[in-house]
Amino acid sequence: MTKLLKIIGKIIGRSLEWILIIVIVFTFAIRFTPVQTFLARQVTNYLSNSLNTTFKIDRVSILFIDKIILDGVYKKNKKGKVIADLGSLSVSFGYFSKIQNRLVINNASIENGEINIYKEQNTGVFNFQFIIDHFASSEPKKDS
Repeated sequence: MTKLLKIIGKIIGRSLEWILIIVIVFTFAIRFTPVQTFLARQVTNYLSNSLNTTFKIDRVSILFIDKIILDGVYKKNKKGKVIADLGSLSVSFGYFSKIQNRLVINNASIENGEINIYKEQNTGVFNFQFIIDHFASSEPKKDS
C-alpha cells in the first residue's frame, strides 16, 4: 500500500511540476511581440468569421501592462466599407477597476490612419452598430 502511495505521489508531483513549467513558459512567451501578434491574428480571424466582415491587425506590442501598440489595424463594416484603416494605434491605460467595471485610458494616438464613422441616412444607425450588437449581453441590465 505504501508503495502505491509513493507512486501516486510521484505522478502527482511530476504532473504539478510540468503544469508549473508550462505556466512559466507561457508567461514569458506572451511577452514577445511575435507571440502577441499570433494571438491577435487568431482573435481577429475569429471576429472576422463571427462578424462576417474583414478585421485584421498586422502587429501587436504590449508594453508592460499599461500600453498597447497595434500596427496595421483594418476593419470593414458588413457592406464592405472601411470603418478603420490605421497605420498605428497606441493606447496608454491608467487603471482597471473590476469592481467599478471601469477602464481608464490616459492617452490614445493614431498615426497614418483613417476612421470613418457615420450614421446611416435611412436607418439612423451607426455603421459600427453590428459590432456593439455582437457583444451586447442578452441579459437585462441590473440596477446598482
